[in-house]
Amino acid sequence: MAATDLHEARSALRAGHPAALLGLRESSWLDAKREPYKLRDPKHVEELAKDVAAFANTSVGGLIVLGISTRVEDGAEILERLVPFDRSSVNTKQYSDLIRERITPAPRGVTVAWSDCDDGSSVLFIDVPEQPPANFPYVVAAPVGKPGKVNPSTIAVPIRESDSTHWLPREEIHRLLHTGWTAAGMPGLDSLTQLVQEAVSSTHERPSAPLPRIGQGMGGGTADFQAAYAALRRTNPVGAAMSEVFWDNEGRGAFQHLAPASPSHPAWVLCSVPSRRAMAIPQPVWDALMAAGGGTTATIGYPDTGTDRDLGPVVIDKDVKSVDVAAGKWGPGRLVRRGTRTWVWEPKPGIGFGITRGARNWTGEVRPPQLRIRALVTLPLANASELEITAKARRGLVNSNSLDVFTNTVAQLNEHRGRSGTTSWSRSASRWEAGPHRNALDSASYSSTVPFVRGSDATAEAMVALPHPLDSAVVTCVELRVDGVDGWHRTRTPPPFGRYSEEELSGTRLALEEVVAILFVAWTIAAEALPALAGVNLDRPQWTGPPTVELRLSAERPCNEAEPDLKELIDFSRFGPTDRKALPGMAVTVTAPPRMDEEARLLLVRQALVRMGQAFGFVEAEDL
Repeated sequence: MAATDLHEARSALRAGHPAALLGLRESSWLDAKREPYKLRDPKHVEELAKDVAAFANTSVGGLIVLGISTRVEDGAEILERLVPFDRSSVNTKQYSDLIRERITPAPRGVTVAWSDCDDGSSVLFIDVPEQPPANFPYVVAAPVGKPGKVNPSTIAVPIRESDSTHWLPREEIHRLLHTGWTAAGMPGLDSLTQLVQEAVSSTHERPSAPLPRIGQGMGGGTADFQAAYAALRRTNPVGAAMSEVFWDNEGRGAFQHLAPASPSHPAWVLCSVPSRRAMAIPQPVWDALMAAGGGTTATIGYPDTGTDRDLGPVVIDKDVKSVDVAAGKWGPGRLVRRGTRTWVWEPKPGIGFGITRGARNWTGEVRPPQLRIRALVTLPLANASELEITAKARRGLVNSNSLDVFTNTVAQLNEHRGRSGTTSWSRSASRWEAGPHRNALDSASYSSTVPFVRGSDATAEAMVALPHPLDSAVVTCVELRVDGVDGWHRTRTPPPFGRYSEEELSGTRLALEEVVAILFVAWTIAAEALPALAGVNLDRPQWTGPPTVELRLSAERPCNEAEPDLKELIDFSRFGPTDRKALPGMAVTVTAPPRMDEEARLLLVRQALVRMGQAFGFVEAEDL
């Protein structure tokens, strides 16, 4: 169904139906652009601030839709066709930050969000709600179009008229300022602000409209919003509703923006999620929630207030440091404050069996090993398409000891197996060389040979792949490939990460504790060290999906040889019996933040290995 007004257009975009806007004319509340703002260009940054401030200076707000082309018809711009673009090309948090930084005062409740098309692609929209009249006008620094620091001593007033945005004429501002100057003498800041307000009002009439009611548009859930508003007012000063109730893109929850009681107090947002307690959220926390989720609550969800609705609504403290979130399609997690203004979403660790897109990366260019143990990390990041692997970063990785931690761990395990004759190889000075896989601006591959007993060798490899048209995530991998496993043997000295049985110490296969040690170190390096090679900032990541690691064990041989069996290479006796005759491989996917406490990561590796065993036939497997 085609949208006909601002309310319907907002609803269509939030419901994931951007095609409903096609055929509309650009107007005083609607602006369409074929491409996103190129924020590396100072002119585009100025244009973003100008466009948003212009809608903030209207009586109803408006929408800026990026990813829709227009045609000219009878002098008007008609929205003609969807031209969606890759989500990785836009950092919605950067948009939101620039809007707050470049517009004075910062407009309330502005949403930068994605609207999904039927084919899985997306367009971006910026929703500027109606603003409190007491905050008019919204001004920006006078444009200069050049790189450098914004000049705080010059301002301009953008206004929206019909289907175009332009600046309030200098002559008009001068005329009104001159009138006030002459009447009041040398005016102060308050007088100048009032005069500029008069200038904007005289250029764009603002028809009065009744304020929305608390819970208006919620239907049967109005009482939840009213209860949350009452609870909020008991402890915090707050203004009236600024908008009706909106449902998010996925219909997971509803929210309503509230005006601040005064410029010195924060605005608030009322929220309601089915089967959970209603809540009131400070505007800064709400903005962080929206920014972390790519401009929508449908991704990371809402604060987790619990399901006991009899306890009444929840008011989230404005100084909160961490907020548990749920009801989003990314799964449960938490929003963590780092510093004074930086917020980061972290997933709650979970174990599943979904196969990642990069699962088969780096498996077809070398001869299949007898055993492969790997940790493959997937980091879905906004603006990942701008990353590249520089020569300086490569030198830094190779010269550091980050990769040596992996080879040293493997060597330590090998020494406990009783290998002799290791004088030609030093654990503290392993040699990492480029290859055997591709190296370029968007990929890296480094490997090191670790000698094993009786002439057998293990190859340790670290790899990075930056986004490409089929995958917008950064993928890193650390793995161990081993040939000649049959030649391994052990002494009775337990390797590191101990908990060994007598049977395991006398066997010729890898013990599960050795597998735990290798996976733990491989995951740590792939998640924490390798992203830096591509310039990924893990202190302030902007996710487009939850980060994951795939832990995989596989027995591999060329297709013309006998079917491999992982049970011949790894001792699974601690997991009990299995009905599987041959087990060529097993894998599990862990959702978790890249940076973790060592104990927490080690515990997750153990839990993941048990879950892996249970899913692949060892149904009696218990905690390691």
